[in-house]
Amino acid sequence: MSTVEGVTGLQRRLAAISDPRMYLGAVAVQAVIEAKKLALPFSKTQQLHASIRIGTVTDTNAEIVAGGEGGVGYARWVEFGTGIYGPRKRRIVPTTKPFMAWRVDTTGGGAGGSQLRLTGSSRTRGGKPLAGWAFARSTRGRPATPYLVPGARKALSEANLTEKIVISWNEAD
Repeated sequence: MSTVEGVTGLQRRLAAISDPRMYLGAVAVQAVIEAKKLALPFSKTQQLHASIRIGTVTDTNAEIVAGGEGGVGYARWVEFGTGIYGPRKRRIVPTTKPFMAWRVDTTGGGAGGSQLRLTGSSRTRGGKPLAGWAFARSTRGRPATPYLVPGARKALSEANLTEKIVISWNEAD
């Protein structure tokens, strides 16, 4: 009976590189970091930034999510846009009233500060609101400012998985 020399060492090395979830998880962590960097300028309250996290990691996929359970409801609209810029490619119109109305900051948020609170309500001085109102029958919407897809692409390009697999292979000996 013959024996093959080094079989146990080979088995250890193959076992060290056989779990793809470890590598996908490392890429997912980097993708979350990159997406958070890209989302920071669009996150006035930092809620969007805080809602970006790793979802499920399987042998074939790693999921990065924003918003959803316990997150912000507008994450999808920042990534894909709304109105003519969004998936439906048409203007936003009111469905129950003849026009839309929302609070606007009349000062532009300059040195005097914003006249709108984070809740959207107006600051007051002497019992009078400082912010104005805007009215429209329709609006074009908001252009997309993607942060998840570019963050994942950057993480993949910088992941250098080949080097990580070689290191795991060599350390298993």
